Amino acid sequence: MKKLGLFFLVIAFLCLSTSAFAELNVDDLEKIQQLLDKLEDRIDKRFTDFEKHLSEDIQDLDKRLSGNIQTLDKNFGERLSFHSSLIIALIIAIIGFVSVPMGFITFSISKFERNKKRRLRHSARKLKHLKHNCLWKIRIRN
Repeated sequence: MKKLGLFFLVIAFLCLSTSAFAELNVDDLEKIQQLLDKLEDRIDKRFTDFEKHLSEDIQDLDKRLSGNIQTLDKNFGERLSFHSSLIIALIIAIIGFVSVPMGFITFSISKFERNKKRRLRHSARKLKHLKHNCLWKIRIRN
């Protein structure tokens, strides 16, 4: 009984749905073509809007990145300038700390050598004078 009721129900649906067996005519095909054209236009519009939005985003990103790169380049230049100035200052300080004592030591050594030569000459003159005096005294006694 249930099978027979189900069979009649299926037959009733088939009879009521005559549009399922209908054929498409030219008007229907034109309507479908118009719908597809409208859909294609909407898709094209969305695609162009998306391209426009994407190109704007890319340009904004490019502007931000170029600004960031310029800022980084400026900061790097300032840091490099600071570091090079610091290195030059350290080199000058090292030269100063080494050359000033070396100059003082050299000056002191040369002064010591001059004094030594002067004393040696003075001693040599004294010795010559004493030798000369001793020889005169020996000659006078003889």
